[in-house]
Amino acid sequence: MRGSTLRAALFLARKDVQYLLRERETLLWTFLMPVLFFFFIGSMTGGGSSSSPDRPDPLVLEVAPDAGFVADHLARRLSDAGF
Repeated sequence: MRGSTLRAALFLARKDVQYLLRERETLLWTFLMPVLFFFFIGSMTGGGSSSSPDRPDPLVLEVAPDAGFVADHLARRLSDAGF
């Protein structure tokens, strides 16, 4: 009984995939669009993490005028770390 249930489930899955792959929209969204999404997202975000030792990583530290000694200490530690 277990084998016939598995065989029936595989038959349904195979027929469902055959039915879906006949549609152009399924082919577009399954195979073409992920490649395009990877390309566009990669080209928009690419190069942001390439850091060299000659150029420090860009970092902005905004400090309120009344921040006190903690902000000075944080700025000093970031500067020592190369930011």
